[in-house]
Amino acid sequence: MNQSLIDKTNKTYDLQINGRNATKFKRGYRANPNFKIDKELFNLSLQLDINDWREIRSGDFWTTIDKIQGRDNKNLYTLEKVKKYLGLDFSFQY
Repeated sequence: MNQSLIDKTNKTYDLQINGRNATKFKRGYRANPNFKIDKELFNLSLQLDINDWREIRSGDFWTTIDKIQGRDNKNLYTLEKVKKYLGLDFSFQY
């Protein structure tokens, strides 16, 4: 993925996180801090390959995530597992 596309994607996440006014297309974004999880997952996943994801998404991962309710909670759990796999401290603030 080239840097221009990464920057554009991050800019879109920032707009979704912070909200913005309507555009020429009469569509705006409401501020939604839950997109911080998605943005962080996106940026961390740039350094992962399919084998990394296989290791992260083990049987235990799927057993646990099937019990979690809500998209944001599932993404937060995935973020926790990715950070643990990469040896990063898991901390997240909305």
